[in-house]
Amino acid sequence: MARIMNMDRCVNPRPVTFINSVAGLERGILLEITGMAKNNTWGGGADDFEAYSVKLASATTAKGDLVINTTVPKQYDERLEEKDFVMADKAIGRAHYITTGDEYTIAKDLVANVTKVGDEVELAADGKLAKKNTGTAIGEVVRIYKWNGQDSVMIRFY
Repeated sequence: MARIMNMDRCVNPRPVTFINSVAGLERGILLEITGMAKNNTWGGGADDFEAYSVKLASATTAKGDLVINTTVPKQYDERLEEKDFVMADKAIGRAHYITTGDEYTIAKDLVANVTKVGDEVELAADGKLAKKNTGTAIGEVVRIYKWNGQDSVMIRFY
């Protein structure tokens, strides 16, 4: 089962389009923009639209390059739910830049070692967050709860 996420409070969202190159990419994973992507999707002579290439964010990702995968689940099998959605390789996705005050609910297993509201979080490996240890805090835990049957954490980003 894949993870689900929710955009709880995003006052001025800054969306970007990206071409997926991460195997098994799920919603709520943090990504780093690495540049413009080749996206000759419809066979024209040039790029069809503005899109970025991405990789999983890490502790060294600059805040200006940090986005969260918010791709809308598109599935054509009525037996599947949002919890079953995983992006295919080379699929076109949507992400949002992380801006001050944004609040997202993400799966608790994407945030290591948080135990209470108020814990600060930092970037960790593989597009995940961890309780602040030695890095720079980029947000704090606002709520820990079960959301749509999933153990979840609401993060407010700095």
